[in-house]
Amino acid sequence: MSNANLTKAAEYLNYDSTYISDYVKKETGQTFTDFITNIRMNKAVELLDKETIPLSEISKITGYSKTSSFIRVFKNK
Repeated sequence: MSNANLTKAAEYLNYDSTYISDYVKKETGQTFTDFITNIRMNKAVELLDKETIPLSEISKITGYSKTSSFIRVFKNK
């Protein structure tokens, strides 16, 4: 999750990044970035509900190198 991005997803699936982006938008109504962010935030909520992991560790698990960035995104969602 920490290195999920459109380019890597396209390479992994062996498709063009534009195709992946368009497909995700068509199927979910979200941009690829918003789709990944929602997955990360859902995982963060799951970890916060079930575990006693420090917030700094949760931010790393969900793909944020800086806890402050994680907190900002989490508050916005």
